[in-house]
Amino acid sequence: MRVNLRTISAIGALVVVLSLVIFSASVFSISRDTNVYSISLNPGESENISRYAGLNDYITYRITFINLTQPLSSYLISPSGSHSSGHGIPINTTGSLVADESGPWSLFILNTGNRTVYLTVEYTVVPEGIMYAIIAAFTLLPIGIVIIILNPLKNRIDKWRKRRQKI
Repeated sequence: MRVNLRTISAIGALVVVLSLVIFSASVFSISRDTNVYSISLNPGESENISRYAGLNDYITYRITFINLTQPLSSYLISPSGSHSSGHGIPINTTGSLVADESGPWSLFILNTGNRTVYLTVEYTVVPEGIMYAIIAAFTLLPIGIVIIILNPLKNRIDKWRKRRQKI
């Protein structure tokens, strides 16, 4: 049985398109699951933002200063009350982790400076299935490209063999 390389190239193109669709849907889902908050904190004030996260979901946050840089403390609190590693860096603060338990995860932000600070907070929870979809999309893309390349490569090899046989 002879393999039809044109069919294989069409399958490769389908795999590439499928990977791009999966990746686009995953990015859309992540952008939909990102919440942005504008927060004003006086000296010594804190803010607590909660979002539900399932087991093995990826939780990430980014805090951006709008008006001035102040000392700031931020960390994630699990549903059982344990703290993730805190950040006290007075610049754009980021953090992420994989949830080891299901429930409402809270982002705690405390203004430890002596001036009122205005912040923009991006808080995202990416479900575990979306992470697997992104990995699948990035795996399928090179596979599809290699499959597409097989047909022209096979044609070149055949032409080279025919020229070599004539000599």
